[in-house]
Amino acid sequence: IEKGLQLAIFNSCDGLGLGRQLADLHLPQIIVMREPVPDMVAQEFLKNFLGLFARGKSLYVSVRQAREMLQGMEDKFPCASWLPVIYQNQAEVPKTWQEFGYNNGPKFEDLLARLQEAIEAETALTAEDKTDALEQVRLLGELGVTPPEESQRLVKLAIRMLRGIIGDRPEATMMAEALENLLFVYLFPGG
Repeated sequence: IEKGLQLAIFNSCDGLGLGRQLADLHLPQIIVMREPVPDMVAQEFLKNFLGLFARGKSLYVSVRQAREMLQGMEDKFPCASWLPVIYQNQAEVPKTWQEFGYNNGPKFEDLLARLQEAIEAETALTAEDKTDALEQVRLLGELGVTPPEESQRLVKLAIRMLRGIIGDRPEATMMAEALENLLFVYLFPGG
C-alpha cells in the first residue's frame, strides 16, 4: 500500500473477512468473493471485469456488468453473480484504468513485430505453418488495432488461425506467448 497499491482482487475462502481486515489498512479498493467460489467462476469474473475496466468503464460499472455476465453460469454455480463485492475506502475516489497507468504499454506494432519474430524463430513449426502464420500477422498489421466493424470477422479468423497453429503444436511456446501479448491489446484496446 505504501508503494501505491490501489486495487486488490481476491478469490479466497473468507473473502468478506479478508476484505474487512484489509479495509482497516486503508487500501483504496478491494474486490472479494462473499463466499468460497470455484476457480472457474472467479476466473470468468476477472476476465470480464478486466475487459470492461480496460475499455474505460468505471470500477463500479465494470464490477456490476462482470457480475451480470456470471448469470450464465448459475445453472452450475447458483448465485455466482452475487459473489463479487467491492470494499471501498470512502476517503478515496475510484481510479480509472488509465489512471492506473496502463495506457503506456507496448505498442500494437511492436507486439506484432515480436509475434512475427517468434514465428520466424519457432523451431516447432513447419515451413507451411510459418507461412500461414506470417500471412495472418500481415493481415492483422493491415487491419490495425482498431479495425473497422466490417473487418472484425477477418480479425477473428486470423486469430483463430493463429491459435489453431499453436493448438496443433503446443511446443510452439515462443509463438504462443507473443500471440497472447498481442491479443491483450486486441481484447483491451488502450490498455
